[in-house]
Amino acid sequence: MDHQNSKPQISGSGGEEGGGGGSVVVETAPTTDAAATKMGQTGQVQLLGFVLRSVAIIATFIATVVMGANKETRLLSVDGYYGVVYLTYKAVGNNRPQLEYFVAANALAFIYGSASLGLSIFKRRSPAKNLMLILSVVDILMLTLLFSAIGSASAIGVLYRQNGVNICDTYTKFCGSIAGSIVMSMLGSLAYLAIVFVNLVGLHNKCL
Repeated sequence: MDHQNSKPQISGSGGEEGGGGGSVVVETAPTTDAAATKMGQTGQVQLLGFVLRSVAIIATFIATVVMGANKETRLLSVDGYYGVVYLTYKAVGNNRPQLEYFVAANALAFIYGSASLGLSIFKRRSPAKNLMLILSVVDILMLTLLFSAIGSASAIGVLYRQNGVNICDTYTKFCGSIAGSIVMSMLGSLAYLAIVFVNLVGLHNKCL
């Protein structure tokens, strides 16, 4: 009795028996190791993207609230004609266009981050390549917006600490809140920068 061993299926095509050469095609079952590895890498990239977007959302939210609600009132004494006069001065965090721009930019980054995170979670099982590309472009725009807002707010912070206009000796809490909001906004911008690189890795995996 002839015993047949399990072999790959071979199909050939040619002329008559013993005739000219033909083509031989070997059909093998597709391996699942590469597909499983790719799925695992995609899952890790998505998880990292979720974490980074959460960091960006929290950081920009804190920066928006701290700068928007930043104010400090001081009772200052001024030598007048009839003696010492006590005046109330209030420093407000959104009294300059640069600081208003900072608040608006971080608020916009917070709103977009929340929406993009929800969309990414909703589409996590089968994220379309077009969606990832659109999010990558908007992420770059948010990154540019935050960097410009940080630059404008930092310029005001430096101005407030100069000798001629130094108000930080009196309004220490006010200036400290400005510095803290800038740090949180910088953290959010770095998170968006990392998100851009993660998106590039995700698009590379989708194209493979």
